[in-house]
Amino acid sequence: MSGNKLSIRNGGGFLIWFGLLFFLPAIDISSKFLYHGRPLTGADIFGGTLFTCIAIAMVFGRSGCTLDKDQRLITHWWGLTFWPMSVKTTELSQLSEVLLVEETRSNKDSSYTVRAVYLVSGKDKVEWKAPGSYLQARRIAEDLSRFTQRPMNDKVTGHRREPNELDLPLGERLRRQGEPIKFISQPKDSVIVYRQESERVTFNVPQRWDWNNLGGLFALLCLLGMFWDTQFLMTQLGESGLYRLIAGIVLASLLFVGWQVKSSLGSRIEVTLTPRSLKSEIVGKLSSKQEIDLTKLEELDVVDDGAAWEARSDDRVIRFSGRLRADEIYWMRDTLEHFVHKFYKKVVV
Repeated sequence: MSGNKLSIRNGGGFLIWFGLLFFLPAIDISSKFLYHGRPLTGADIFGGTLFTCIAIAMVFGRSGCTLDKDQRLITHWWGLTFWPMSVKTTELSQLSEVLLVEETRSNKDSSYTVRAVYLVSGKDKVEWKAPGSYLQARRIAEDLSRFTQRPMNDKVTGHRREPNELDLPLGERLRRQGEPIKFISQPKDSVIVYRQESERVTFNVPQRWDWNNLGGLFALLCLLGMFWDTQFLMTQLGESGLYRLIAGIVLASLLFVGWQVKSSLGSRIEVTLTPRSLKSEIVGKLSSKQEIDLTKLEELDVVDDGAAWEARSDDRVIRFSGRLRADEIYWMRDTLEHFVHKFYKKVVV
């Protein structure tokens, strides 16, 4: 990347090594003809040609895209290392936005999710890059938006940002709106313990039991069942020994379930907002903590139809669900936004 030019190039790397493997069948077929004099069949010709073409594409195949401010062009090309087979140029002035979307792609054996970044010009769009990580894709899209001075349309979160708004924290955007976020009362029958102090807001949510916690035990018992041989074990341990082994497995399973229940019900999730940061912490035996500086907090959104909310900065994401009702999730998000607006005014003063 130079001051007025931004380029990306795809291909090469590990693809070269995989491509070389496809040369082996073609070499094998050729050696039988050249060194052993065996005549080639139609299957040999078809298979050798197919594998050779695949190998050439993987070893020498390249594609790329270049943004050039001096020439005011977007150049998208693909072909071989030594022979560009297709080159398409578009005026940079026709570029309307940088688009970030989540896509599910599939190959022969499986499917996978990527966050693809596109350059959109009218009805045409050119893929720039498609990493798996949202944060990585977001940084790429923001860099393109700054470079091209075009808005970034984030379809993953539903936000559209102008280039001069990309670095604005959430508190600053709320402050520029002028009116404070309306403070609403807590939903009835909520399990959230809410505490408000002068410069601290705390939400305590008890951990609820999740049957997924038994996934490891279930998998272990299934694996044990696959290799269980009663006759062999009875021969080795005797009848009484086999009964003791079964009793030990049952007792160990009960102790594991009891430990899981105690660990789950004995811990809680604590979300704390101060003028310095937003912090989410699991308090209990299995403690963990995530924190985002208030001046770096960019977005706070409800996701998955009210199943959770997410707080995002440039380098991290805090996701909170707590298996709460949708009205509780929306209330937490709105309350946090209210106090982000309130606390941020103290930060910038």
